[in-house]
Formats: sequence, structure tokens, C-alpha cells
Amino acid sequence: KQEQTANRLSNYRLLTSVAGFTIAVFLYLKVSQVLAFVMGVLTLGGFLYLAIHHRLVRRQLRYSEIIIELNEKGIQRLQGDWGNFPDLGEEFEDEKHPYAHDLDLFGQGSFFQWINSAHTPLGRISLSQIFKNPPQNPDSILVRQEAISELGESLGWRQRFEAESIKASHQFQKVESFLQWAQEREEAYLKPVLKVAVTILPLVTTIMIALYFIGEAVPWYIPLLLIGVHILLLQLYKKERLIALATVYKHEASLQTYTNLLRQIEKKKFHSAELRRLQKSLRDRDGKPAYQQIAKLSKIVERISNRENAMFIFFNILFLWDYHCMIALEEWKNKSGDLLKNWLEVLGDFEELASLANISFENP
Repeated sequence: KQEQTANRLSNYRLLTSVAGFTIAVFLYLKVSQVLAFVMGVLTLGGFLYLAIHHRLVRRQLRYSEIIIELNEKGIQRLQGDWGNFPDLGEEFEDEKHPYAHDLDLFGQGSFFQWINSAHTPLGRISLSQIFKNPPQNPDSILVRQEAISELGESLGWRQRFEAESIKASHQFQKVESFLQWAQEREEAYLKPVLKVAVTILPLVTTIMIALYFIGEAVPWYIPLLLIGVHILLLQLYKKERLIALATVYKHEASLQTYTNLLRQIEKKKFHSAELRRLQKSLRDRDGKPAYQQIAKLSKIVERISNRENAMFIFFNILFLWDYHCMIALEEWKNKSGDLLKNWLEVLGDFEELASLANISFENP
């Protein structure tokens, strides 16, 4: 049904654009320019509505396809036909480890290939570490078994959780530099005088430019001088600023996925002590959920994406946009930067436990 709806909407989009454009041209040539304009606006509005609806249907269709793939993957595991699973965990192989090589923990036909349903970088690392360094304390083992048993029974939640990360699995980046960025501080961007300056200066410059073009109310060199000040400011510590912006921008796509995954953890009611402990740790110092803070960071990073626009250089010069982005990022880091590593590690712990829960569910 979703495939049929998606195809139907695609045809509707094509029909709307062709028919609407044809009618608009006819009205322009034969009837009225005003009616042609109205028809053009209606056509554009209808096309945009259909495009947005089509995108939502395609997204739901992709989600359904992933859920089907996960169930097929579970059947393949049960039938012993999992040798073609793509993630082998080969980068975790360690021939110096006492038993990793002998027991085929990683590589083709390995435990990792059989069990793994983790897709974030830290989730895959967490699963590899539990293979290499399993808990030795009996109490810890029992607590983990209780958590795995609960997740094993939560099939729907586990599949929705994994499906969310699969949608962006090809977009995940190594997080070491990202976590290091979160720990670093550029205190200069938090100083009130800078925040006021980069807010007032573009406003004054814009007013001066407007006054010059409106009857030359001010001399030409005043707005030009102010633009020169903007350019000079953007050259100060430009290299360091670009490195910081590029570091966080690499994770734009994965940040939204992290938000969705953390939200799923937050909204689920867990019963085992270990899962509740992990869930409780996903808070900031004010007790707000981690997913809300990651969502804030994601919105800030969306502003950085404007840099790819061809007109951005002029926009940046006029509004000192790089400074506004840096100030917002530093304010976020000042509040949540120290917690980011823990949040992503806890997310990885959930992926690790969910991977083991696959086997718990399939082999009761």
C-alpha cells in the first residue's frame, strides 16, 4: 500500500506541474496575466504539498522496508544462514588477545557477525569490548542478564530502535574528534562584549547600506568602511573557527539520529535495574533529557549548513554568521559538552545489550 501511495503521489506531482504550467501559459496568452499568475501560484502550492506528502510516505516506506529486513535477518539467524551479514567487526580483531582469535569473536563467521545489531560507532565498540572483557563479578552478570532478558521480550521496541539507526548507518562518523571538540572551550565566544558586538554591528551596517541606497543619505565610504570591519573580524582566528565548524558539521546527519535514538530510550518504561540506571543517566545538570540537548545541537549545526550556499560568503560578511554559530556552539558546550561522551556511550550500551537480546529472544 505504501509503495502504491508513493507511486501515485509521484504521478500526481508530475501531472500537477505539467497541467498547471500548461493552463498558466494558456491563461497568460489568451485570457489574463492575473489569472495566469494565480494559476502559477496554485500550481506551485499544490506541487509543494504533494512533494512534502510524498517525502513523508517515502520515509515511512523506507522504515517499513527496514523492519521487514530485520525480521528476515532474525529468520536467517535462526536458520543458521547469517554468514552474509555485512558487519564483521574486523577492525576489532586482536591476535594478542587470549581467546578472541581462537573463538572467532570477530571476522567472517564470528560471534560479532552473528549477534551485532549496533550501528553507532560507540555501540559497535561497546559490543566488541564486552566480548573481549566480559564482567567477572557475579552480581554484575546477573544484573546484565536481567536487562538482556527484558530487552529480549521487547521485540517491537528493539526493532524500532535499530531501524532508526539503520536509516542513517552510512552517515555515522568516527566520534573521537567530535568528543574532543565537546571538551574544548573557546571562552572568548562567551564574552558578553563579543555577543553584543556581532549583534549590533551587522544591524548598524545594514542600516547604513539602506540609507546610502535611499537617496544617498550617508556617504558611500561609511557602509564600505563598516563592511571592511566585518571582513577583518572574519579573518581573525579564521583557521581555528573553520576547523571547529567543520568538525561538528560532519555530524549533522547523525545528530538527528542520535536525538531520535535517545528519545526512544527516554520514552520507554524499563523495569530492570540496569536499564533504569542507564536511562536515568541520560540527563543534563538541570534534569532535562539528553535527547532535547542533542536536538538543540542539531538545530545549531543546521545553521552551519548554510555555508554550502553559493551566496553564503556575502551573507556571512554582512551578518558575521560564523561568529553567531560559534557563540551558539560554545554556549551549548558550556552547558552540555562534558556530558556528550557519556550520553553517546550509554546509547552504545543500549545497542550492545539489544544485540545480545536478539539471541536471548531467538533462543529462549
